[in-house]
Amino acid sequence: MSKRIVFLADCLVTQKAGIHYYAKQFIERVVAQYPDNQYYTLLPHPYSGSQTKEIIVPIKGYIPMHYRLRSFTSIPKKINKLKPDLVIEMAHFGPFGLAQNIKRATVIHDLTPILYPEWHDRTSHYVHKLFLPRILKNADHLIVNSVKTADDLKSYDPETTDKILVAYPQINTIGENIKSSTNNSSRYILTVGTIEPRKNYEKLILAFEKIATEFKDLELKIVGYKGWKSKAVFNLIEQSQYKSRIHLEGYTTEERLQKLYHHAHAFVYPSHYEGFGLPVLEALGHGLPLVCSEIPTSREICQDAAIYFDKDDENDLAQKLAHLLSSPNEMAEKKSASRNQYTTFSSKKLELDLLFGSSS
Repeated sequence: MSKRIVFLADCLVTQKAGIHYYAKQFIERVVAQYPDNQYYTLLPHPYSGSQTKEIIVPIKGYIPMHYRLRSFTSIPKKINKLKPDLVIEMAHFGPFGLAQNIKRATVIHDLTPILYPEWHDRTSHYVHKLFLPRILKNADHLIVNSVKTADDLKSYDPETTDKILVAYPQINTIGENIKSSTNNSSRYILTVGTIEPRKNYEKLILAFEKIATEFKDLELKIVGYKGWKSKAVFNLIEQSQYKSRIHLEGYTTEERLQKLYHHAHAFVYPSHYEGFGLPVLEALGHGLPLVCSEIPTSREICQDAAIYFDKDDENDLAQKLAHLLSSPNEMAEKKSASRNQYTTFSSKKLELDLLFGSSS
């Protein structure tokens, strides 16, 4: 039987990083895999990429904290009139104020604001600490992006165990279109992600400095917009004797990002912690040799396809990178392993019949 389903998806237009991409691909895959339902997406303003009927609830910038306040006022008022069967909050905060007969689901991307408050501003930490217990209690279902996030959630609140559904993300690479484009002649290591403490870029820069003399033509490219508490990274680059070979690419277009992946020599993901880590999956999709910090989510995505290092040891990262870059055979082996692992991982379908009915 057809259901009426609403996605609360402010993150499609208010965010640029992983949560945006997760929400985008999740909604697209749900609509494609479960086409018999009626789908609506609630947004602060129109979004050109939506495949659903849009419900617009504007953010009034002249009202302090209206972005959050509307979650308790105008958003539930609008949704309750629609009388949906299910409402899915795509980014942690909600849903709130719904009629008792409406099922609620919340996507939990990670618990870093709770587990690692030093990586976030105080407001984010206290908002999550105040509201997350209520959100988890009221949700009928909790959608997570990895087994690691599921485990963290169970440890934080054991009563969530029976509510959790794992829904891995998928990505689309440009593939053949890139192969025909002009090749980039530089030899570079690539990393992708917001410049913030959790991404551990300081260790990557220190490791790059250790191998820069041996690999004189090698460059480091960091793709991602400037995030919170990022001053130390910029200072380290500015003070580096190799700063002319360290390139901050900033936030870039999707097309250019895929080209940067495609022409990279290797991909490094030095993160301290991830709920998932979409750039790792993208790098696998481009068949890049991967060097990742030894964290659960990278293991979950890459299995044995990647090379792993101690996230707290730049010497270990430098040694692993130098060995990889000096060994054509291992480079070829890891490229093949990445492609195979990407094929395996990307074949996973959403297993969410409990929410959306039988898949097509």
